[in-house]
Amino acid sequence: MDTRDWEGFKAGHLPGALHTPLDKSFPTIAGSYVEAHTPIYLVVPEEQVAEAVTDLIRIGLDEVVGFAAPADLDSYASGGGRLEQTRAVNIETFKNELPQRNSWILDVRRADEFDEGHLPGAQNIAHTRLLTRLSEIPMDRRILVHCRTNNRSASAAGLLQKYGYQVVVLEGGIEAWNLAGGEVVKEVIPQA
Repeated sequence: MDTRDWEGFKAGHLPGALHTPLDKSFPTIAGSYVEAHTPIYLVVPEEQVAEAVTDLIRIGLDEVVGFAAPADLDSYASGGGRLEQTRAVNIETFKNELPQRNSWILDVRRADEFDEGHLPGAQNIAHTRLLTRLSEIPMDRRILVHCRTNNRSASAAGLLQKYGYQVVVLEGGIEAWNLAGGEVVKEVIPQA
């Protein structure tokens, strides 16, 4: 579990690491993406280890077996250690990749947000449900993932990469899409 910010995580993280920023979403992401009795290693500043461990114990994840500070990760990379990057693109690049036949658009917002407006052809799986619904996501296609801004899609991208998916994140999410005048589809809910 890598608690660094999105910029640090996408630039280089340990293969298989989850993006779990140490903020108010930390327990939600950890509880949604880590199964009980899984050994946990943290990338976290030393002064925040106790906070991270306490948050994990509170949600029943008490198998923390070690940690590395961000500086340790930098030293590892400088010494030739392999880090993985997460590709994130701006709205124009994202628009250009949409028509590609090998792309699948994943919206990781809540269902009510999705119904209010989403990208054409997007599939909706809330980021907190992603682990249990991975079988619905095609392994043989590039996954274009977004949320409202960046937070949920960043964590979702880490989970997808961990399981071998090729992921591209839309920087700025649907807010950036809307500002750029992208087409939005609204779900029509039948009136009773």
